[in-house]
Amino acid sequence: MLQTKFSRYKYTHDEMSEDQFLKRFIVRNDIYEDIFDDIKSWNDNSSNQHYIIIGQRGQGKTTLLQKIYIECKNDQKLNKYLLCIKFAEEQYQIRTLTRLGEEIAEYLEDMYSNDFTNISAILEEFYEDDDYDLKAFGLLEKEKNFLIFLDNIDELIGKLSIKEQRRFREILLTSKIFKIIGGSTKMLEQHYDYSQPFYEFFKIIKLKGFTSEESKIFLLALVNKDEKVKIENIIKNTPNRIEIIRQLTGGVSRTLVMLFDIFLDEEGDSFEDLLKILDEVTPLYKHRMDDLPAQLQDIVHTIAINWDGIFTKEIALKTKLESKTVSAQLKKLEKYEIVESITVGKNKIYKIKERFFNIWYLMRYGRKKDRQRVEWLISFLTSWCSKEELENKAQGLISKLKDGQVKVSHAFHMAEALRHSELSLDIENKLKKELKLYLKNIDSNLYGEISESDNEILLKSLQLEKDNNIPEAINLLRKSNQKNEMIFINFQNFIF
Repeated sequence: MLQTKFSRYKYTHDEMSEDQFLKRFIVRNDIYEDIFDDIKSWNDNSSNQHYIIIGQRGQGKTTLLQKIYIECKNDQKLNKYLLCIKFAEEQYQIRTLTRLGEEIAEYLEDMYSNDFTNISAILEEFYEDDDYDLKAFGLLEKEKNFLIFLDNIDELIGKLSIKEQRRFREILLTSKIFKIIGGSTKMLEQHYDYSQPFYEFFKIIKLKGFTSEESKIFLLALVNKDEKVKIENIIKNTPNRIEIIRQLTGGVSRTLVMLFDIFLDEEGDSFEDLLKILDEVTPLYKHRMDDLPAQLQDIVHTIAINWDGIFTKEIALKTKLESKTVSAQLKKLEKYEIVESITVGKNKIYKIKERFFNIWYLMRYGRKKDRQRVEWLISFLTSWCSKEELENKAQGLISKLKDGQVKVSHAFHMAEALRHSELSLDIENKLKKELKLYLKNIDSNLYGEISESDNEILLKSLQLEKDNNIPEAINLLRKSNQKNEMIFINFQNFIF
């Protein structure tokens, strides 16, 4: 069993020592080195390049910012003329340009008190002036350069008025002492809009999902010695499995390691960690959905419920919208980087781009007593395991359910996923029986949410056929999403 640690999935690195953090930073070194080389060559005569690093949540955007911050802060040569300013990821109090200037001043007083004394008190003297924001930044000029890290920079810029945005741009253009390195989970719309102050102002660096090789390196760097042996054996004996998990997760680091842990964990700690993180991200993801217009919400819901992807015509059918309307809205969602498309023949199949967001959506809004909620886990298990391995995993879970040696979240979700993974009828029935007994004994409300498996649906349809109730049999099979090969064959037979 992997020694699951909740810290593997957490977003903040502040609880980790710098040495420990740097040892774990083993991918994206090429991006880091490009930015670090630019910082080292920064002087009064060079043009000042500002950056925004864009990546999905859990893809390593904040990690990369932290790496640059630590290396710059600790570089003896840079220390002679460079001060690093790094705010927390969320800065709810900064809603104006003057507030940003004040926050920078307070940060400098706290972190660099020898160079900046009473600067906040000096600022108060100019508070009523019309150009207070310009003076706030002007007071910072003390023969030092400032490297300012602003995670979620898109949200900060979005709070500023157009007038403040123009002033901020003017400050960054006319003063050579400031360099911004920002992070964002989405593309800054202003970058493409010629009429906006920050049109093509920042150098945009888009983080891509890990490659197969990067995934291997990342997993090996994250684990202890015992776990490392297990992963090395997987890489040696079944290297395709790393590619499978990479594709299913989109190469997003947090999702990759979480699914890997869930698969190898027999006790259920990883599922407990998953549920904790799903609970933590709920306000963020709910906000993302609430910000979308109603029509886009409907389309995103339809795509999210279909983990493996869905064609435009299917989206139009389920949302009752015209195909051309759906196509136009899908372009917007791709621009917002909420969905991505894959070309299949002459058509495109659409998926939720951030796979962890999709997992959150399925777990929260997938129908009860339905395979939808564990569709992501079904895809993972059936891609990773042979039929024999799936049945062995099911037998192992049956034993643990009998002994009560498994945590409830793991027991329910893993059993549900395995039951939809084309187990033999005998094993599937045993697994459901033991799951029901286990949940009933502990009085879990999950007892009422156990779904009907493909096997059960198939048997019901065959009974309906015997009763000469073909329309009802067809309707039953259609609702099952026809994932099972035998269901698909029976569905076709009933129709034709």
